[in-house]
Amino acid sequence: MTQRKTFTVGIDVGTHSLGCAAIEVDTFGTPTRLLNATVLIHDSGIGPDGSKTATTRLAQRGAARRARRLKNQRRRRLKELDRFMMDRGWPIIALDEQADPYYPWKVRAQLASEKIIKPAELQAMLSVALSHIARHRGWRNPFESTASLLEPQPASEWFVGLQQRIGERLIRDFPPDVTPGQVVAALITAGDQEKLRGPAGLLGGKLHQRDNAHEIRRIAQVQGLPNELTTQLIHQVFATRNPRNSAAQLAGRDRLPGQEHLIRASKSSLAFQHYRVASVVSNLRVSRNGDPAQPPTAHQMGRVIDFLMSPRKLDPSWSDVAEVLGVDRGQLSGTATLTADGERCAGRPPVNVTDRRMRACAVKTVV
Repeated sequence: MTQRKTFTVGIDVGTHSLGCAAIEVDTFGTPTRLLNATVLIHDSGIGPDGSKTATTRLAQRGAARRARRLKNQRRRRLKELDRFMMDRGWPIIALDEQADPYYPWKVRAQLASEKIIKPAELQAMLSVALSHIARHRGWRNPFESTASLLEPQPASEWFVGLQQRIGERLIRDFPPDVTPGQVVAALITAGDQEKLRGPAGLLGGKLHQRDNAHEIRRIAQVQGLPNELTTQLIHQVFATRNPRNSAAQLAGRDRLPGQEHLIRASKSSLAFQHYRVASVVSNLRVSRNGDPAQPPTAHQMGRVIDFLMSPRKLDPSWSDVAEVLGVDRGQLSGTATLTADGERCAGRPPVNVTDRRMRACAVKTVV
């Protein structure tokens, strides 16, 4: 009769390695022969260029994807602006081919200061100014529509800081309705060719888009452009894709029969929070006088659900749930079964997390 052999297989999972071993043992469990042993070294998901910062491949891939998407959107936006100007017969002038690197700033200042009589010259200068603004249009809350740029707004703190820095250097004050092009052109005209952009540049960061939108409205006013054309120019230069509801297409569909057309509620929705609390409460069991544990009645379940869904500053415990039910903590079982150390594994019952997070938000209007 062939003797049956016994083997022991061990796996050691480490942060950067995986060890595997197969050992033959006797009837007493003593190792008798090493069959195989190997170690697999892996990078633990760290990217090839992220060893010093522990940046994962997932994070590097996400950063590259966002940068690629941003670049493609910028290229598409600039092409649409060029097409918009060509449809009106305006020439497209390559800014990088100009001998003077500060030429666009001078054009922007001139358009906002004096009226250009010749139509051909005006169209060429408008093309240069709008292309330059579109390439350095500044920051805006992505959730705000471009329609918010059509109305006058106060200058941003970045633009006010730029006026102060250049004003101190030139020993002069600027009028309240000055534009970014006029401020920078004043510095260039004075012969100060200090670097504008970059971390150490004179701009000190980005301007707000409302500052550049103010310049476009000022140019349109000085040059006598129609209001309809001014509105179209602002929408073209500051065009953006609103991220609101962008994740809706990623939501899954309900798998219940007959409800495949319905979209699942996101975890932050009140419907999901109510479902999560109700699913846990439905598994509660209450034992009375030594009888087998029974689920709470519909009325009792409703009281517990309302208690857990109500806004509270402190997180309730299972003892609080037992008090709502009018029983002792030791009578709860099922979801709230006590462990050897006297507490449930999950620690506390579920609550309306969305309400907690929203009330703790620092934005008062959201609260």
